[in-house]
Amino acid sequence: MQCDVCQKCKDEHLPYPGLLQPLPEPHHSWSHISIDFIERPPKSEGKDVILVIVDRFTKCMTHHKPKAQAKWIPLAEWWYSTTYHLAIKQIPFEALYGIPPPQLAMGPYQQTSVSMVEDILQKRYKMDQQLKENLAQARSRIKMYANKNRTERQFEEGDWVYLKLHLYQQWSMAKRINQKLSPRYYGPYQIEKIGNVAYKLVFPNQEKIHLIFHVSLLKQKRGSRAVVIEQLPFG
Repeated sequence: MQCDVCQKCKDEHLPYPGLLQPLPEPHHSWSHISIDFIERPPKSEGKDVILVIVDRFTKCMTHHKPKAQAKWIPLAEWWYSTTYHLAIKQIPFEALYGIPPPQLAMGPYQQTSVSMVEDILQKRYKMDQQLKENLAQARSRIKMYANKNRTERQFEEGDWVYLKLHLYQQWSMAKRINQKLSPRYYGPYQIEKIGNVAYKLVFPNQEKIHLIFHVSLLKQKRGSRAVVIEQLPFG
């Protein structure tokens, strides 16, 4: 199928393109965090949004050994004392001792002549190793299940592709009277490779839309027939 009109109007009946790209595994606590908002809980003192920050490294340990959570309370206290507080506009540790808090997760763990310190370091080292193992297993399991229903799709620098857009979801796009009769793809456009599943499209004088797209929204142009580069229907 090398007809330009057919390639724009016919959808693909294939598994979801683009394999899952898991986030890199963190090497110590608070090096990678996730941030989310819980909206519209009951208002408390005029506030109705909760900011949730999760350390990706240590959350796996809590899941692995929930009965051992009490042993890690000092680590939670340390986090609380070394986090910036808006009320006092500084870190509690620094306010108390007058110096910045030391970094506990520097590594590598070295030997010491103090047996108690050596024991603490060894326990922390074993805990970090367990966390890394848990993260690696979870990463592998998620990737395996996600990629069961996906297909790999990659393009080369300078390839021509068609872009799939949902006009009813794209606020910057002009609405058509008959959405079902609208083309499913626009283009073709040349691409620049950004990552394994991310590509930047070269638009002719277009600035109303983000230029980087996931590979699942792109379809290879077939045939060598020259076509006019189409302007996106911006509103």
